[in-house]
Amino acid sequence: MKKSIGPIYFLINVIGALLTFYFAHSIVAFAKAEHRTYFDASDSFTFLGETWAIFLVALLVNAIWLIRVVIETFKRRGLHASAWFGAMLLVWAAAFIAIQLGSNLA
Repeated sequence: MKKSIGPIYFLINVIGALLTFYFAHSIVAFAKAEHRTYFDASDSFTFLGETWAIFLVALLVNAIWLIRVVIETFKRRGLHASAWFGAMLLVWAAAFIAIQLGSNLA
């Protein structure tokens, strides 16, 4: 059971990042359909309204995992949890970079 926790944790973050990218892409597509060259406040509220639960779950899961990383580091049990935490950081960084690159309305 302990070996399967890392991949489950990683999968939760990948699903959250993909859903976040999907919602951001849908907002960009809607703005392009309206032939807008800017994002307004309603787009921000829409994004936050669609993704608040994803961010809350990700924050909770990652905070718990960070506590595990700290405990394993101090007890010198290895870097298994740290590797999964680093992979999670890469997933969210890639998602936010993809959102930034894909949000060009020009």
